[in-house]
Amino acid sequence: MKKAKKAILVTITAMTAVTMTAAVLAQGGGRRPNPDQTAVQFREALMTVIGGTAVPLILMQRGRMPYNADVVAKDAMNLTTLAGMIPDAFERDTSSSTVKTMALPVVWQNHDEFLMTAGKLKTQVEALDMAVKGGSQDDIKTAIMNVGAVCNQCHMKFRQNPQGGGGGGR
Repeated sequence: MKKAKKAILVTITAMTAVTMTAAVLAQGGGRRPNPDQTAVQFREALMTVIGGTAVPLILMQRGRMPYNADVVAKDAMNLTTLAGMIPDAFERDTSSSTVKTMALPVVWQNHDEFLMTAGKLKTQVEALDMAVKGGSQDDIKTAIMNVGAVCNQCHMKFRQNPQGGGGGGR
């Protein structure tokens, strides 16, 4: 239970930090963030919330956190909504911008493939939500694993490795 509370606290802290950063940038000396900055901030905030929502599920699936049906149901429902926001978050091509982003230029070079991968995530999250409604922990754990596989597939192809360089998972 402590890990679930910690994951929720991390998510809330990340959302607060992103919101505060956006507010500071918006008021900084009368300067407004340019559209690329706004797009990147929105994308990063969305992906941070998705990651924070998925962490408890992954921990439960791996047996590192006790299974909690209420948390799984809530997070599956939230992920369904969040996954549906990905195409809008990546609509603006910032590949030629000077704004730092984890999104690789291939997101826009192969935008149809990226959107297809985002669609796969939405499909897998919806399958997780259905598994939750079915109640079988084995089916739920399999569905969580499938969601994680799509996340990893997307990160490997479309996300810059946090240490620099090409694509990279978590």
